[in-house]
Order: sequence, then structure tokens, then C-alpha cells
Amino acid sequence: MRTLEGRLLLEEVKVARLQTLLDLQGARGESLPAPPGRNSEALSRLFSPGPWVPPLFRQAWLEMERGRHSKALDAFRIFVDRYPHHPLADDALYYMAREALALGRRKEALEALNRLVESYPRGDRVSQAMLKMGLILVMEGRIKEGEEEIEKVLEGSPYTLGAQEVEALLKGEGR
Repeated sequence: MRTLEGRLLLEEVKVARLQTLLDLQGARGESLPAPPGRNSEALSRLFSPGPWVPPLFRQAWLEMERGRHSKALDAFRIFVDRYPHHPLADDALYYMAREALALGRRKEALEALNRLVESYPRGDRVSQAMLKMGLILVMEGRIKEGEEEIEKVLEGSPYTLGAQEVEALLKGEGR
């Protein structure tokens, strides 16, 4: 088994190689849109015209930003049903869970997160979904199940956003 430092270094090398490929692609005039929620460039792409983001996802995002949780939840649900193979489908499920939690619907949030993990096991939101599932389970008093879910995040790549959040929580930084 590799050490944590070794795995982190390997992940950093992978990220650097990917960034180099993306930079080369950009130099050739090609572009690959990033998923929303990562940075301001990604958010600007979310609202730019073009085929990358369907209007239904944009509308759901705007409803979420305006605090209209019920409308956002419904719009994300419709998006996932209509576009199950779209690169943003896992993001839509994640946001569905977020909106369900805002409405106090933990069971519905867990269902959306579980669907995300099962339907999109290689999606970029999986580690965050697993972390959120673990935290919801802990909030419901299902401590052992929650801890198991959180441990799964740490077993995956330590460079993922979810794993970074878990590390911060374990160190007491996220409280």
C-alpha cells in the first residue's frame, strides 16, 4: 500500500498532466467546458450560449441560487429524467440532494445521493455525495453507517474534493 504522501503526489502528477493536455487543447483553439461549481470560469460557461448546458439545467441552477428550493428540486429532477446521460446529470442529482436538505427532506436527499453513486460511479461528484450521505446518516443518528460512508471517501483518491472535506472535518477545521 502506498503512503498518503505517495498517493497525493501521484494524483498531483495526474492533475498536472491533464492540465497540460487541456492547455494544449486550448492553444489549438479547442475548448472543453468544466462542470459547474468549480470556479468562476465554469460558472460563466454555465450561462454562456451553446449546447454544453441545456436551458433546463440553467433554470434549475437559477432557482437554486434564488433560494427557491422546491422549484430547483423539481427542475433538477426533470433534468435528470430527461438527460440521464448528460455530463451534468450527476451534478443535478447532487444539487437535488442539496435542495432536498434545504427543505428538510433527508430521506429524499439520501435517495438522490445514492442514485448518484450507483448511476454515475465515475462521476466527479461521487466523493462529495458519499461524504454528504455519511453526514446525513450521522445527523439521523445512524452513526456507524455514516462513519462507514465517510471512510469510503478516504479509501478513494485522497485528492478528491470529498476526501479533502473529510480530512478537514477529521482535523476539526470544518466545524
